[in-house]
Amino acid sequence: MISVIIPVYNTEKYLGRCIDSILNCTINDFEVILINDGSTDRSGEICRRYCRKDPRVKLYDQENAGVSAARNKGIEVSRGEWIIFVDSDDTISHDFLEIVTRREYQKQDMLIFDHTERKKRLKSGRRSKITGNARIIKIGKRANSVRMIKKILYAKPLTKNGNTNLRSPCAKAYKKAVLDRYAIRFSQDVFIGEDKLFNVEYQLRAKSCVYIPRTVYFVEWRGDSLTHRFQPQYVKNYYMFQKRLKMLLQENKIWGDLERAYYENILTAVTEVLVYGIFNPRSTRTYEENRKLCHEIHNNEIYRSAYRYSEKSGIIPRRILLHFFNRKNYMAVNFICRLSYVVLYKVR
Repeated sequence: MISVIIPVYNTEKYLGRCIDSILNCTINDFEVILINDGSTDRSGEICRRYCRKDPRVKLYDQENAGVSAARNKGIEVSRGEWIIFVDSDDTISHDFLEIVTRREYQKQDMLIFDHTERKKRLKSGRRSKITGNARIIKIGKRANSVRMIKKILYAKPLTKNGNTNLRSPCAKAYKKAVLDRYAIRFSQDVFIGEDKLFNVEYQLRAKSCVYIPRTVYFVEWRGDSLTHRFQPQYVKNYYMFQKRLKMLLQENKIWGDLERAYYENILTAVTEVLVYGIFNPRSTRTYEENRKLCHEIHNNEIYRSAYRYSEKSGIIPRRILLHFFNRKNYMAVNFICRLSYVVLYKVR
């Protein structure tokens, strides 16, 4: 039995397509758990329509509490041995669930697949196919666990030719028994980076996983998504995230192996804070208020520790941005951030 958990919030335009892609899968032994997180559009009505049409679809309504609370609710009410998370604007391949049920994978704790943008799939017109042999990774061994977590923190794919996103909970299958045994849940007070914390903790608890090089998950890129729109609380969230991540690594006694990767991740997070949370073109704050936030980051103890890596490694755009940021040239930082924001949208 597989439980497919879908948090739903104001996605009436995409929701039917998402649910259909799951109901059209090649197996029948699954449940679709819709968590309506206080939607104000027609999403709730669409959910109820699918519940009436197919008994495998179950709906749980709650007041708006965020995607983490919705996913956690889904885990609590799920009955499946495997848990799969799907965002309500995305779709999956017809054989995703069937692959998860194959006998050779049932002793594993995690299955990892490839993903792509939905528009790229439609443009190519080709069906996905397995592009190589499945690869079993014994992540219960310390060295392998460290290597996997490094890839999460450095935001690198699992393999050179693959298209995995180890930070996201999507395009993966998790064992419900592992989630319950170690009480692994999404952090509800961290709204950006909660996926990363969840996957790091799961990697620390799981014994083994399988990478299956097949594209089974199709992402709908939206400029108005939570990740891309202006977030006034982005800076506060950043402080909460960095403390929670450091505590997680220290409590599990792998801080020494991952200290460099942690600080590299913090530097990447700072660039996202600058682009999306401080110098965002949609921000209503004044330039002086933005300067004050920048000074707060400079005075942050964790950022001061990460500072030594800021111009020695990382992609060139990040190094350029942090070069001016570290010298408190906020006029240049403001220009680079606004330009980056515009370019990111044009590329899409």
